[in-house]
Amino acid sequence: MMPDFNFSTTHVGSVPHPQPGNLPSRLAGLLDIPSWTQHPRRSFRESMYVQYSRLLPSVMVDETQQKITFNTRADLTPALEAFYTPYLDDNVNAFALTPEYAAGFFAMLEALRLSSTTADANRAAV
Repeated sequence: MMPDFNFSTTHVGSVPHPQPGNLPSRLAGLLDIPSWTQHPRRSFRESMYVQYSRLLPSVMVDETQQKITFNTRADLTPALEAFYTPYLDDNVNAFALTPEYAAGFFAMLEALRLSSTTADANRAAV
């Protein structure tokens, strides 16, 4: 007898598409657990490491060479203070993703909003 695993579908990772296009709305209709696509061919900023690096102290993103490094030669104290102050102030908005670094994230939010609006309209029509 086969056990009932109750798996849910989701998606993790980058896709080869240079733009989100209609992929988020297609995924929103297919997945049980929403996820966003990363589009590193759209911009190096959407690569797995760079996407979250925007505010890191002393981070250096070279989009031409497609490298991310940290400048550790200078005194990091002011940069670390600037980084941790919003955290200590419980300012989570300071760490929010931006469309420049996560176009797929914002496209997925819009797709989910639209699918929710459509579902609400369908329920109201019944």
